[in-house]
Amino acid sequence: MHQYWTKVALIVGFVALGCRDDESSRADSNATAGSAGSAATAGSAGTAASAAGAENAPTAGAAGGSSGRERQPHATAGSTGISEAGADTGAAGAPQTPGAAGGGGSGASGAGAPNVEATAGKGGEGQAGATGDGAAGANAADPVDVTVELDEARAVSATITRDGGTINAVAVDGTQLSLTIPQNALLSPERVTLTPLAAIDDLPFSGGLVAAAHFEPEGLVLLEAATLTLTLPSAPSESDSVGFAYHGLGEDFHLAPVTVDAQKLTLPVSHFSGAGVASGSEGEAGDQAGHTPQSPGDQATQAIANILRKSQGQGDGPTDEDLDAIADILLGWFRGSVMPNLQAAEGNDAILEAAIIEMLQWYQTVLLLGLEDRFVAEWNDALSSARTGILNAIRRSHDRCISGPDASEVKTILRWGQMGLLLGVVETEEFTDDVRACATFELDVSSHFELLDDPAFRGTVQVSAMKLTLDEGLIMFEGSAASQYLSAEHDHECTVSIAPHGDMAVAQMTMNLNFKDNADPSIQMVFWPGEPTETLTVRCPDDDNSRTELSAYWFAGWLAGHESEAEGGGIVDWEFTGGSAFAYKVYGRVVSAEGLDYAETTRLDLYHTPQ
Repeated sequence: MHQYWTKVALIVGFVALGCRDDESSRADSNATAGSAGSAATAGSAGTAASAAGAENAPTAGAAGGSSGRERQPHATAGSTGISEAGADTGAAGAPQTPGAAGGGGSGASGAGAPNVEATAGKGGEGQAGATGDGAAGANAADPVDVTVELDEARAVSATITRDGGTINAVAVDGTQLSLTIPQNALLSPERVTLTPLAAIDDLPFSGGLVAAAHFEPEGLVLLEAATLTLTLPSAPSESDSVGFAYHGLGEDFHLAPVTVDAQKLTLPVSHFSGAGVASGSEGEAGDQAGHTPQSPGDQATQAIANILRKSQGQGDGPTDEDLDAIADILLGWFRGSVMPNLQAAEGNDAILEAAIIEMLQWYQTVLLLGLEDRFVAEWNDALSSARTGILNAIRRSHDRCISGPDASEVKTILRWGQMGLLLGVVETEEFTDDVRACATFELDVSSHFELLDDPAFRGTVQVSAMKLTLDEGLIMFEGSAASQYLSAEHDHECTVSIAPHGDMAVAQMTMNLNFKDNADPSIQMVFWPGEPTETLTVRCPDDDNSRTELSAYWFAGWLAGHESEAEGGGIVDWEFTGGSAFAYKVYGRVVSAEGLDYAETTRLDLYHTPQ
């Protein structure tokens, strides 16, 4: 039975930490009536969005006794009712003018569950949808906020690549925390931090905090669900263990399923903020479930979790009726939020990210519950809409990149290309030319090292206009160019003439493409100047013969300052200017190696050079 519930908990929890960063995905829940069993049918949308002008397109109308809500800058349609027993149907809203919500249908009175709201793209002022009949059992958004206290002294950080990885930490009471991120959860390497929670203020459970973890960077979205495992010093009470998740530092606190296996507690993670387990009664869990979260994904989680919690007490897992009810919740989520948001995003890049992330979370839930056969048509419709949105976004990003030129579009166009490949909805040849035309850079480097010990030496090496282009996988920028040894001086009691020799420099650069709350670009570069050398011809007054020496004074200084960078991932912490002079990195310091001190003055300039 533990294996079954592990699967179910991972399914539901994938939604529990869903993306809520984009304002378009944080629609308020409207009042919805009706008893559970079937989701109300969403109303039909207004005029379809065009590739260039869909920012004013409306989304589906409300059904089942929901009320629309005016929202700026996005017009918002009414929400779709979801409930636990019986039937709740509503007539499709009639097509509206851009920005107007569809009219609500009538729904049967019953125990209302969380609602899923569809949000339109940017556009005109939205008219509030009409409120339908059957208001009994309605739940407006009523999230709970808590305040988390981080035990930062016990935080652990690691760089996680697209191959995935695990980070382990230990709480003050000995609880072992393990965050496992699977392959393909990230589009590019990311520095991830796992921090135990020391306490939670205003926790709505009388038994207190059992164990919890906070994840950074804040707002990072995982494309495949990660797993948080909490191994306690002693086994908790399974019946009193209540899983939870939150956003930010305690915002929108909500229930999340947890698997209890002796001392081991397991929760899924799809979005970075935090998750954990508290000790509380059934009544307290029920009270918390009465607070409707903000996002459609969190709302669906609570509705599904409520069904699973009841069926778990039966000992044999969900019944066919339970799975039918869960399928209705998933259908309501899809019709009320997932598909309308995808359609609106086909012409609105600003909401495409949130729409696709929500789509992935929805379908992962479908797959893990084994309900994919019920949603073949919906999934195909979602993929088709995602394909249209991604290709449109790539083309618009290319146009902005070239016409500006706008270097900020490099990250955007690369992200959508990688996302399209990951979803399998586009082929590389469909967008490679647009991506390569935008994502091209040139690198200039000027590096001066001075040996401060006796005898002193000074040398300057320069690399000009090294072109950096994308590799075949559209992941890494690569380039090479000659390193020119511009000048070299050597203080010596004898006469010294110097013949400097340049070499071939190479560089590799990657750009962070992950979805998170961080608008600033982030790049890592490994730059290798080759091995410039100097031929020194020394002639002393008391010696008729001259001698020739091959040295590498400048290169020794470079190794002293940069060898560890190459081994540790490259040059980071660039200053970004955002124009054609995209970014720069400056070093002004003294470095030491093998007992020698070198003064370094180095500048790297990265230029955006779209074709």
